[in-house]
Order: sequence, then structure tokens, then C-alpha cells
Amino acid sequence: MSESEITAYVERSQSLIDQALQMDEENTKVKLIQPLIKLLGWDMFSPEVELEYPMQIGRGNTRADHALLIETAPVVFIEAKGCDSTLTDADRCQLTSYMRQKGVDWGLLTTGSQFETFRRRKDSSRPDARSVRRVRARSMV
Repeated sequence: MSESEITAYVERSQSLIDQALQMDEENTKVKLIQPLIKLLGWDMFSPEVELEYPMQIGRGNTRADHALLIETAPVVFIEAKGCDSTLTDADRCQLTSYMRQKGVDWGLLTTGSQFETFRRRKDSSRPDARSVRRVRARSMV
């Protein structure tokens, strides 16, 4: 991925956000998150990217918005929220519980304009995920 590709992605995303009166979660996934996954080198049409990755937590079933897989094992979970929303502690807990449940080391929580990266800690008796980086795009809502 080149600097010009990153710049083009950011400018395109900014334009989409500026033009949208509201961008719910589904539009954010398709218009902002999936192009980011492609930019990072993942093929959206291959088995290495799974949409709505299913898992069981407790007695219930749930799904991570995107799972990036290597040899059928998830290595990154991406949890998207609408661009018209703000990331909350409940959103962070949702993603980190997915990571713990499946032993996934990396997670990305995003609205398309806010990005928070998580890394699963393995240095304690109860591995937990913690935020390692928060980024908010300069003029994105």
C-alpha cells in the first residue's frame, strides 16, 4: 500500500462522510470499512475475509462484523458502528469479548472516522484486550 493509495482512501472517505446526511452502520461497513480492508491487502471476495463471523458467547450466539482469517483462524476482528455515532465503552467491551472468546490478538473498532485498535494481552492469568491506539480523522464527524 502506497502513500498515494492511503491519501486517496482518506479523501474519498472524507467526501462520502461530508456528503452523507447520516451514515448508518451498514453504509459505513460497505462504503468505508470494506475499502479499508482492501487497502490493507485483504481480498474481500476470498475465504480470508468473513462477514458476520459467528461465535457463541455464553448461551447466546453473536457475530463480529468482519473477521480477517489466516488458514481459517481469525487473526483480526473488525467491529463497525455507524459513522453517525460515537464509540462507547459498551462497543469496546463488545469487541474485546469477541477477541477473548476466540483468542484473537488484534481488533479494530471503528465508525469510519474514529478508529480504535486493540491488542490482546497474554501476560496475565486472564488474557484481556486493551486499547493501544485511538485515532479520530481530522474533520470527519
